[in-house]
Amino acid sequence: MIGPVAVGYAFLGIAFGAVAGLLVGRTLPAMAAAVTATGALAATLVLVRPRLWPSLSGAKGDGSPWQLSGPADPGGPPYHPEAHFWPLQLVESGILLLVAAAATTAAFALLRRRQR
Repeated sequence: MIGPVAVGYAFLGIAFGAVAGLLVGRTLPAMAAAVTATGALAATLVLVRPRLWPSLSGAKGDGSPWQLSGPADPGGPPYHPEAHFWPLQLVESGILLLVAAAATTAAFALLRRRQR
């Protein structure tokens, strides 16, 4: 995790921590819940990361031309070249920031409800 994805995970952890703190009310259980939720989302994104951007198909070094394919192409294992690094980073960062914004909105809604 480097680049904008690391910043996205930081914002996500803070947002999940705020929601967990408002829901649980105790420090250590809220921290455990926030770490667990952040870890679960990170594990999910690791599993879906190859599907976030169209991959290339083919065997490396066999001289065959690379062709854009979906994840179920039988022509060879899916592969992301180095040129896909930044698009994958930006897509994953966008997902993380969207979830962090939703968690922040939920935290403010919980705080507003608690003050009434």
